[in-house]
Amino acid sequence: MVSQYDGRTMRRTRNRAAVITALLSLIREGDLEPNADAVSERAGVSARSLFRYFDDLADLLATAIAQDLEAAQPLTVIPRLGEGPLEDRISRLVDSRLALFEQVGTTVKVANFRASSVPAIAVVLGEFRAPLRPQLAEHFSMELSKMSSADSTSIIDAIVAITGSESYYLHRQGRERSIERTKYSWNTSLVALLQN
Repeated sequence: MVSQYDGRTMRRTRNRAAVITALLSLIREGDLEPNADAVSERAGVSARSLFRYFDDLADLLATAIAQDLEAAQPLTVIPRLGEGPLEDRISRLVDSRLALFEQVGTTVKVANFRASSVPAIAVVLGEFRAPLRPQLAEHFSMELSKMSSADSTSIIDAIVAITGSESYYLHRQGRERSIERTKYSWNTSLVALLQN
């Protein structure tokens, strides 16, 4: 038999999860700054009870972003890191980054926008990005090892720019390009950048 205390705890956990899911669904639908009323209505809880689960909207947003980016961590890993010919490695990088941003691109966009005003979001975003750059150094170590330290740093900077969330949004939303067209653009750019 579930005690009254256990029932309240389960309800709180369920409602908290519903609120996070509601916020993320609103963001994915294009509402990049959902208010408490919109979130509570989508979650099926009162706006007043929303703040029993979170200190404020910034706390809710930071928690939701952290959860979404943590769930996407497996997609940050480039398959068969550093293996194979250059064009195969480029293709795997492009495929993995596009899959990542298709899943959490909007969340990353909101995180970028809010990181300067919500320190907890800046921390989450930093943790999310931390493994991405070192992977590039390993993935393209064969090409980078032939360059000076300054040149290899610049090349990695360029790869980050080409395959980052801002580029993803420029192609997918700004220019309304398909995944295939975006993939072609990124592949072509990286081949030109890395081939000697």
